Amino acid sequence: MIMEVGDPQMLRTSNCYGTNILHYAAKVGNTQAARVLVSKDPEIAQFQHPIRHTALKLAAWHGHRETLCYLLEVTKDVYIDRGISPYQDEDGADLLTLTITAGFYDVALYLVNMYPDLVTQKNNISSQTGLETLAAKPNAFQSGSKLGFWQQIIYPWIPVNREKALESPILRPSQVVSAQNLITKASYCLNFSFWSVLQYFAPHIKQMHDTKVKHIYAEELVKQMCATVINKGDHAIAWDVLGTALSTAATHGIHELTEQCIHHYPGLIYYDGIRCL
Repeated sequence: MIMEVGDPQMLRTSNCYGTNILHYAAKVGNTQAARVLVSKDPEIAQFQHPIRHTALKLAAWHGHRETLCYLLEVTKDVYIDRGISPYQDEDGADLLTLTITAGFYDVALYLVNMYPDLVTQKNNISSQTGLETLAAKPNAFQSGSKLGFWQQIIYPWIPVNREKALESPILRPSQVVSAQNLITKASYCLNFSFWSVLQYFAPHIKQMHDTKVKHIYAEELVKQMCATVINKGDHAIAWDVLGTALSTAATHGIHELTEQCIHHYPGLIYYDGIRCL
């Protein structure tokens, strides 16, 4: 039916609530439909729902990773109707926090690297920063994953290529292998192959591997966000952003995030939730 539409402008028609067809595709995670729609009308991804939701934001809100990654590729850094970017200010902060809430820490890391100003921006939904949102997710870190006895023993031995894992899910850099690391790489691949076979026959091992990869992303995300805040060179901003995240992380028992905040800004040891010392 979509392919039969003669005028691409018709695809922008919305219902009484201001929702267009791409918004619906994003809500249900229909990436194939989204691709067809954007191919017919490349500008449709820029249009906002009346309550400031783009298809991009809706894909994050409803936890559809594949659709989210695709829309990140085609959604431009500007709105057509208002000239405001979906990656800046409160709208951008909404996107970042929704991505973190959905558990897509690699995508969140991509957003932080591309749009570092989002780190200190509070969202429109809950007036929280991305770091504070992450601080309320204990299962994003090893300390809050509640691993069983055997899982705690196996976890450290599961091999994960950290460098490869931290590649952007949107823009993959080219793979370059130097002669000096071929032996190390071969040794790693042999070990990795053993674990890959084991994961195939033991789904629980595969699940633990995926969990460990998520932990790596979450830890790197914390480091990047803390460093970005400190690079602002503003004591008040650091006190507010890192302090609120520290307080939230302490409440949820996330020592990894707490340690990073204090490492980047030792003065937070005196944080009381109110005063900027």
